[in-house]
Amino acid sequence: MSDSTVWVGLDLGLRRTRVSVVDAFGAELLNDECETNVDALKTMLGSFPPERIGLIAAESGNDTHIVRKLRQSGFPVAIFEARQASKFLAIRRNKTDAGDAKGLADLARLGRNSVSQVYLKSPECQQLRGLLVMRRALPQSAAFVHGSAAMGWFCRQGAPPGNCDSSSRASSQRSANRRRARSKPTSSH
Repeated sequence: MSDSTVWVGLDLGLRRTRVSVVDAFGAELLNDECETNVDALKTMLGSFPPERIGLIAAESGNDTHIVRKLRQSGFPVAIFEARQASKFLAIRRNKTDAGDAKGLADLARLGRNSVSQVYLKSPECQQLRGLLVMRRALPQSAAFVHGSAAMGWFCRQGAPPGNCDSSSRASSQRSANRRRARSKPTSSH
């Protein structure tokens, strides 16, 4: 890394992101705020070409789509484990967005080998994991009802044995028939 290398910290928020850029000696070159979207971040980092950026540091969280798009644009982005990064940031007196962004830039510059980085899974892997978590949680939920359309989906996906047997379906059918009978208007002659 040369002396012209810069290090970036992103304190990603829901609507706004604080960006800090420091040089190889830790002098702050930029500390500003922009909207939390890739185009705004690229504009903010426009005077620092990706080849000059040593690393962009962000804490782990729900903003993986931003990290993924920045990486696709050629920026070197690392996600740091939030608990360890917060310990690194706790050294600072001011707990502000600007202070956190500067701390993350310093983390990229100095502590990148001492704080664990988080592996960013592929979108397909994240989607599959979400489906598996939902598949496991729904049957345990009090709101889950046998005989619902969801149960049919789970049976087709390989729900545990016993959940899709004929006695469950028969019980569900009886419940559905009772509901229909209650909802029918009675005719009086």
